[in-house]
Amino acid sequence: DYTVAHPVNDSALMMAFPAFEKPEAWIWNRSTHSTEPLVQPAPEVVMDIRSDGSTLVWLQVPPKDPGAPYFPPGNLWTSPFATSKAALQPQKRRPISMVGTPTGAAGQGFYAMYGITPDRKIHVYRLEDAQHWEFVPPAETYNIREVSHVDPKYVWYWTVTGVYRQALD
Repeated sequence: DYTVAHPVNDSALMMAFPAFEKPEAWIWNRSTHSTEPLVQPAPEVVMDIRSDGSTLVWLQVPPKDPGAPYFPPGNLWTSPFATSKAALQPQKRRPISMVGTPTGAAGQGFYAMYGITPDRKIHVYRLEDAQHWEFVPPAETYNIREVSHVDPKYVWYWTVTGVYRQALD
């Protein structure tokens, strides 16, 4: 099973689930017309993978205890954009807090994600130096569905009540 693919350059990134609660990052390439593993950090798992076209960014965490509601804290990783596991140059960048099923976006050197955890925070990372910002969306924006876009100025996200834009400054 795969999640929705996210197009980037002549490829598409997606999450694959070879086993229950064991997600991996996979890539489809136009040149080969095939889908193959990209990040398989067993025993750890990949919770999200995105790219702004220059940099790959993903969340890598230890496996979840069967009774736990969320995955334990892990790390944010990056690599220059690569279309194969062999070309990947993974770099552990910084710790991240526990995550549920994250929704994220990457754009113009930034990555933003909402981890669907009790803290309700949206986290933003500048990819060049892993600088981190976080904010709690206003109460009226309950039930965040997706972080849709991030760039050097704004994070866009949508909820059951509408689409919202948050300035990074």
